[in-house]
Amino acid sequence: MKIGIISSSGGSIIHELLSIPELRNRHEFVVVTDRACGTEEVCRQHQIPSYRIEEDNNYVFGEKLGDYLATQGEVRFLLLLFVRVISQKIHSQYFTFNIHPSLLPAFKGFNALKSARLSNVRFLGATLHLVTDEIDEGPIIAQVCAPVALGLSHSEMQKISFIQKTYLSLLLLELMETNELQVKESKPYFSNPTELLVTANACPALRQGPYLEAIKNLEQTSGIDVFGATPTFP
Repeated sequence: MKIGIISSSGGSIIHELLSIPELRNRHEFVVVTDRACGTEEVCRQHQIPSYRIEEDNNYVFGEKLGDYLATQGEVRFLLLLFVRVISQKIHSQYFTFNIHPSLLPAFKGFNALKSARLSNVRFLGATLHLVTDEIDEGPIIAQVCAPVALGLSHSEMQKISFIQKTYLSLLLLELMETNELQVKESKPYFSNPTELLVTANACPALRQGPYLEAIKNLEQTSGIDVFGATPTFP
């Protein structure tokens, strides 16, 4: 499966994905950036090509992105790790997914994590959704959450959010690999919804061993148990 990733981030999530041998063996990645960023260095480290489109105008960026993707063969879907709005040209031609660091519909738009902390939320979450014309308004596919311990710092919340976003990235891959996630007329649906796994922290939840192991390893490295219990720090 050929997967498109549009990124303007530090590349940490991409690094976690590319560090899973089973995932690398199954899939090919088409990575596009809009600026010099950590994603490009991560791609170099993993010997994955990346292509930069430096364009401030969102419409023009979308046109150039569409032209480039058309040269890359059949891209199954796009995952946005991006800090700007994607044009309608792109999400109308490709199944395009975004991971937002809140339990939508709460805290839409930019700086969601900061807004959540200022609101003294008691559960921190992330949402996988389909991209549409309206920002963070697309149909929700999956959500994860974790209780927020009292007095948790912003940097600690960022660590939890990173693990949650990595989890949802892997969940999207799993759902597309198994064809459990379908999109018809811009509406996502599950082919066998009653067979999906649901846990206290994720709906739906990961099932594949290598992907679950990757999340466990990330939790151990970070010193945070996000999907097993209340997040704690050493």
